[in-house]
Amino acid sequence: MITITVPGEPRGKGSVRATIIGKKKPRARTFTDEQTRSYMAMVQQHAMAAMVDAGEEPFRGPVVLRIRAYRRKGRPGSKVGQDAAEIGVIRPTSVVDCDNYAKAVGDGLNGVCFMDDAQVVRLVVDKMFSERPRMEIEVCPWEPSEMTVGRMTDKGGKWARFVDRLFGDA
Repeated sequence: MITITVPGEPRGKGSVRATIIGKKKPRARTFTDEQTRSYMAMVQQHAMAAMVDAGEEPFRGPVVLRIRAYRRKGRPGSKVGQDAAEIGVIRPTSVVDCDNYAKAVGDGLNGVCFMDDAQVVRLVVDKMFSERPRMEIEVCPWEPSEMTVGRMTDKGGKWARFVDRLFGDA
């Protein structure tokens, strides 16, 4: 498993921007805004360092991606509210959607932790409050669980033969 921590206020992927270019044949040009590109580059930089430290190459098969976005709490509120936010009882429900965090992180990890974010077969995103804003990311290869294997129907022993071929007689 690769663990990556990106310090600072987490940022989700912004909306795609568009401008019109060309006078004779006008056409739209789409682009990602500079703040989003900068944040994805920062994610990529921290991911590269984590991969080098772990001595890992990008994962080639299916992967699990877990993201924890820790934001600073906006308004001070009561001491009880601050404590509840810090331990995760109160969660942020506004500003950035979970899927936008996932898009920014997935695009930032492309080619570094995995070849393409299409390899992500399981995604967990948590939004939390903290006095120390950051994004914590975990990437690991996906492995079928007993529950996954148990749900499969075995017609004529094909599944058992497949598992034996894949994992051997472990």
